Amino acid sequence: VDLEYCDPWRDIERLARRYFSVGELHQLRSCAGNRQLYRFYDYWTLKEAAIKAGGGSLGRELESTSFDLTEPASPGDEVTPGCITARTSAIAGPAWFGLLQPFDDYRLAICCVASQDFQESTEKLPGLPACDSIKYPALLLNPGYALLPFFRSALMLNCRPSYFFRPYPTMLIDQYYTANNGKISFTREQGSNFAKQVADDFNPIHDPESRRFCVPGDLLFAVVIARYGLSQHMEFRFTGMVDDSSELLLPEPAEEIAIDDEAGKKYLNIHRSGDNTREVELIDNLTHEYVEFSGHTFPHILVPLLAEQNVMINPARPMVFYESMVIDLDRLDIKTPVLVQEKNEVAIDGKRGEVQFAFNLVDSGTVVGRGKKRMVLGGLREYDATVMDDTITSLNQRKQDYLSR
Repeated sequence: VDLEYCDPWRDIERLARRYFSVGELHQLRSCAGNRQLYRFYDYWTLKEAAIKAGGGSLGRELESTSFDLTEPASPGDEVTPGCITARTSAIAGPAWFGLLQPFDDYRLAICCVASQDFQESTEKLPGLPACDSIKYPALLLNPGYALLPFFRSALMLNCRPSYFFRPYPTMLIDQYYTANNGKISFTREQGSNFAKQVADDFNPIHDPESRRFCVPGDLLFAVVIARYGLSQHMEFRFTGMVDDSSELLLPEPAEEIAIDDEAGKKYLNIHRSGDNTREVELIDNLTHEYVEFSGHTFPHILVPLLAEQNVMINPARPMVFYESMVIDLDRLDIKTPVLVQEKNEVAIDGKRGEVQFAFNLVDSGTVVGRGKKRMVLGGLREYDATVMDDTITSLNQRKQDYLSR
């Protein structure tokens, strides 16, 4: 629960630029006069209520929690409220939100987190006249929940729900990592499932039973944009390999972000600039497009590229390091960008090599962004078509075995 006085002297523009998503800023700036002040506190109280319900840190989670508010069908309609859609990774489970005005110049936000087996009810809450058409989650009607007396008291004060409760959408990446108190970690199963189910990557190094197990670098990329949002310009430089024993600290949002563990070991450096969005559909679609492309680097792209140079990696002990990736977007008002490969470059120096994969992001036939992925190779040897064909056959068989389970 969060209750705020709508303070007209607070610098809401500065706070909104710091903590609000692109969509929230757009909605806020479309409001005039006092309505802008009240809309700011609509968002602010909802953010704090969500973070409190999830047990997170306000400093870390304010920027990564955003809301979309849909107005009631009729202005001033107290019987048919609008909708709240939340985008946050601070809560691990179904959640419902309420936004109320208990007194003049105050906003009250409520976040309720429930188990998966909830049922909705149309039963009328005590003290709320003429609102039979409003659906309330049944969990609020259960006398075992401490919130019921609070709701009764609030409703007797003639509070009106400004918006209707609505579950927030789950992001594509949510099931593949664990977040707790500003830290993230990965089980072997999470890393392996991400590699196979999202990246279509069947490299044995991502198998749960592998002695050299490591978390896919693209899983780190996906978690970062899910937690910090997608910025127009983002650079990722990988500096260490993550395994199931790694517990990574998530610093507060900034232009320069370093992902380390508690011992100070560095794993990822991020630079970001430009506008930022937490639009779930865009982030999910971009994640899927890039990760699938990246996961197909070997063998679909890398093998023929190296064959042209008459070299190949050592199949028995492949030394392929994901060094960096860059993404630039011209704008963020897109939904379903498609990744289109542009060109590949390779430089060989003895047993070492560097490869760069360039791509465009296309939306409705227009290029809206571009990116590059850079890898460093080691242990290169003379190309042997028979050995490489056997390696690819084995990899494809692993995939078929997995899919037939």
